[in-house]
Parts: sequence; C-alpha cells; structure tokens
Amino acid sequence: MMKAGNQRDGQQQGRVIAVRGSVIEVEFSENLPAINEALRVNPDSGQSLVLEVAQHVNPHTVRAVALAHTEGVARGMTVERTGRPIEVPVGPETLGRLFNVLGAPLRSEEHTSELQSHHD
Repeated sequence: MMKAGNQRDGQQQGRVIAVRGSVIEVEFSENLPAINEALRVNPDSGQSLVLEVAQHVNPHTVRAVALAHTEGVARGMTVERTGRPIEVPVGPETLGRLFNVLGAPLRSEEHTSELQSHHD
C-alpha cells in the first residue's frame, strides 16, 4: 500500500481513508490541498473520478465531494492532487451548448478554448 504524501511527477498524493456515499475522506502526510481544489482518484473501472475538497477535517485529512458515482472507490486507493480548482469552459462559444459539471460537452462538438474556475 502506498503511504499518504508520496510524490509522483511533482504532485503530492494521498490515500482514501473513508467512503460515505459521495463524500470521500483523503489523508495526506503534509500540505493539505486547498478548499475547492480538484483531486483525482482512479478506481478499478479505469475512469478517473474527480473530487472537490470541501473541508479540512484535521491537519492531515480532507473531506471531498465526488462529482460522479463512487462505485469501485475503496480505502487505500491513491488520490492525486491537481493543484487547481475544477475549471469549466466560458465565453461566447459556450452559448447554446450543454456541458456536464466538469465542463465536458454533452454532444460531440469541439471543446472550447478558455477555462475558468466555477468558484470565480
């Protein structure tokens, strides 16, 4: 099992310590991610699951909200920090188009170029 706080490609990693529905607690050895920072976990399904940090529980643990189903997420799984908030497309080219909560178009149209945090 990987220890919380391991480094990979310059990004700090943590590990899942609890899964309660769409709420996931993640432990880091140091430098907690900021509130609203996006995290990624890769369950066995192969699809990346995006989490958003909602609360600092203690000096080593964050509580995050999963933005999709948490099926397949288990204690001990590695979680990667992104260092950025969730960003979605903005601008005139988004008018009249449909996007999911992560900014991916719901139709096969091309992606827009400009991204902005949904907290701005």
